Amino acid sequence: ALKQYSAVAGPNHIGLLFSVDEEVTMTGIRSFMKRDLPALGIRPSGMIVGEPTMLRSVTAHNGVVRWRIATVGKAAHSSVPQLGCSAIRMMSRVIETVESNYIAKLTASHPQTGKGVCSITKIHGGSQENIIPERCEITLDRRLVPGEHPEKVLPAVQSLLDELLRDDAQFKCEQIPGYDAPPLDSASNQSLTVAVRNVLEQNGLDPESIGVPFCTHAGIADQEGLPAVVLGPGDPRPAHTKDEWVDLEQIRKGAEVYQALMAAAL
Repeated sequence: ALKQYSAVAGPNHIGLLFSVDEEVTMTGIRSFMKRDLPALGIRPSGMIVGEPTMLRSVTAHNGVVRWRIATVGKAAHSSVPQLGCSAIRMMSRVIETVESNYIAKLTASHPQTGKGVCSITKIHGGSQENIIPERCEITLDRRLVPGEHPEKVLPAVQSLLDELLRDDAQFKCEQIPGYDAPPLDSASNQSLTVAVRNVLEQNGLDPESIGVPFCTHAGIADQEGLPAVVLGPGDPRPAHTKDEWVDLEQIRKGAEVYQALMAAAL
């Protein structure tokens, strides 16, 4: 809901967005940008995405592509393995190929967000201890730097899988598309960046913008033409650990910064 916020600098309309599925496929922010934002009847000046940044202004971050690769074999009793075809054996070749010829050869980089990277994060194969596995799947996580395009990721990997397919008539595999979230490019949010810098400087904080390697809602907002900056209290290093915490002084200072941003002419 939108509420009017009155401050010394004059009234601003402030919208608070609480989105669902923020950590995985980001369906909440995607739905808001496509459906709800056009229905508001106004166009916001920008969006502040609340993430732990130690109250540093993050104006660039990496994006992500996540997808799966499956190998398909033939089930058989493990006492007669020659009657089957192991999907796990096939997958071992896929992993070696992807690790050596794709992951190790990534060269994309960005001065603020670092290198483009890729990791195999999950693997599942087989159904029983005494059955030659008919199927095996891995999940891949590819981090894109600003300027990279998500639609180019799977075709690059597919060209390597095609070589395996040509070399072995029994080899069967497929890529299963998942989802992606775009990077945030600092070149597209300059007006908002200047306003945030001024507020941080007025509050005795470091005004210089930084980039980070992780992904946030800001990339999706930016992709839809809404300038976005990531800014919030707390250290990102304890995030996703057993003992997450935020320093109380950071919360107090963060509240002051947010209030000043709401009062500012963005």
